[in-house]
Amino acid sequence: MRGQSPKQSSLDCFLLRSDGLTFDRYIIRLDEIEESLHIIEQLIDNIPGGNYAAKTKAIIKLPKGEFHQRVEGARGEFDVYINSKGDKFPYRVKFRSPCMTLVNTL
Repeated sequence: MRGQSPKQSSLDCFLLRSDGLTFDRYIIRLDEIEESLHIIEQLIDNIPGGNYAAKTKAIIKLPKGEFHQRVEGARGEFDVYINSKGDKFPYRVKFRSPCMTLVNTL
């Protein structure tokens, strides 16, 4: 998954064991922890210098229109829907969790 993601294509990592034993799964977990630390070090080294905070207006007006996005969460993908009329507050905001999708199957 990590090798296919365009956001993380600049990071190098590869974990693989072929025996499939319980000990191999344990070693893979340790390797994943070590690899996660290595990725964090790579990301910290690539942080650009300069100001990190930008000054923004006190009131941000949302553009007029609709926005729909799927976001990956801990329990699956959930949907975010925002409808705006161009005011500083959205007209409608909806979140649809994966649990609500699965309730329909019951």
